[in-house]
Amino acid sequence: HNMRSISSSATAVLIAHAWTDGIFRDCLRAEQDCAVIGSATAQVLARLGFPEPGDGRAVLVPLLEACGAAARACRDVCRRHAEVYEHCALVAEACERCDEACADLLSRRS
Repeated sequence: HNMRSISSSATAVLIAHAWTDGIFRDCLRAEQDCAVIGSATAQVLARLGFPEPGDGRAVLVPLLEACGAAARACRDVCRRHAEVYEHCALVAEACERCDEACADLLSRRS
């Protein structure tokens, strides 16, 4: 559910930022990356769950690693604006939860 949360949050922020004149360009890119990677990861997790060794891990582990990296990058960029823009703070929080969820799943691998 955390992957879907970041995907939904990032999509909402993309819409909110659509009117800006470019000051949020880095945020938009990070949010888009996070939304796309988070969505793909959530879809694979929903289909496979977290598989036993040798059962889908070749795909899922790199996805979780990429998802965590995208979430951290997005969180860091959004934190720059978080004190001024509430939606940036919300996305940064969602990214933190997403990164934690990815790390938790990765820690379960044997």
